[in-house]
Amino acid sequence: MGAESVQRYSDGVDTDGEPDPAATPLDVGASVDVGASPALNRVVVDEAPDAMIVTGSDGRIVLGNRRAREMFGYDAATLLGLGIDDLLPESLRATHARHRGRYARHPRAREMGSGLELLGLRADGGELPVEVSLSPVTVDGEHFVVAAVRDLAERRAAEASLNATRDRLALTAERERIGRDLHDSVIQRLYGAGLAMQAALDADPARLRTAVGRAVDEIDDTIAEIRTVIHDLLRDVGEPDRLADRLQQVVDAQAAALGIDVRLNLVGEVGSQPSEPVADAAVAVVREGIANAHRHGRATRVGVDLEIDGDGLRLTVHDDGSGFDPDDALDAPGYGLKNLRARAAEFDGTFDIRSEPGAGASLIWTIPQS
Repeated sequence: MGAESVQRYSDGVDTDGEPDPAATPLDVGASVDVGASPALNRVVVDEAPDAMIVTGSDGRIVLGNRRAREMFGYDAATLLGLGIDDLLPESLRATHARHRGRYARHPRAREMGSGLELLGLRADGGELPVEVSLSPVTVDGEHFVVAAVRDLAERRAAEASLNATRDRLALTAERERIGRDLHDSVIQRLYGAGLAMQAALDADPARLRTAVGRAVDEIDDTIAEIRTVIHDLLRDVGEPDRLADRLQQVVDAQAAALGIDVRLNLVGEVGSQPSEPVADAAVAVVREGIANAHRHGRATRVGVDLEIDGDGLRLTVHDDGSGFDPDDALDAPGYGLKNLRARAAEFDGTFDIRSEPGAGASLIWTIPQS
């Protein structure tokens, strides 16, 4: 079967322009030769949802279905006879020619999804991302390659839309977290300082001085916390992927903002990384734990221990502060510790508090391996 007969098959007409009942398709698989009429075979190939291109051993196109002509912008007469490399951008042709040579020496079927992803070149010069599957066939002793070509533009657009949606959801979650932090700590602290000042307006000078001093301390702490929130808002969008690096950034920022000694300790080899939602929650837990140690415990030193192993992730935030009764703390107004417990429950984890008055505190946040 030579190029002339393939030309007749591709067009579906004889040299007089009439339907050619003798035109037969390439024998590209056992499913073709099942007694179906040549006309049906032609329709099946021409109406295939993917572009189908057949090349000879020299790389010249001898067959292209309707989808191939639409995809690359050629009419039937122009497409036939082109080299397959003509459908690639100039920058890819040399490399593709070498790949084609290797494939000719070792031909094998390559299914869609495990095939090549390339850039195709349309007749008008436009480029389009494509995925290609290949299958070698032999007809009357001649070797051909059948290529199914799929336009990836729609898939790429869908992936980009999905990624954009994920980014928007992540941004929304981050804004909600910052809003929650502002409401639960900054606003409440400022409101409390204002109430204390108002209550002391009619007090004697000594009591008024005490109230003003406490309010100043509270406002100073609140300013430091606001600086931390601002740092979060302005942080580099290309922040490190490793949880340890992200936690180091939080530790450094909190130490600078609060003016206390904060250190990150890696327990064992922190090799595997948790999922992104768990990592985001872990960062929030450390930020909240450090802030609580400074705000409520008046701690001067805070340690953050990170351990990731086969059992999961374990975070411990411990300090040298004044300590507290865990039962009383969880029953107290505010959402700081309640939020930490809720974040653990979200991932089927646990949140434990080890503290007593005058002995510092340890917050232990554990998430099992997912």
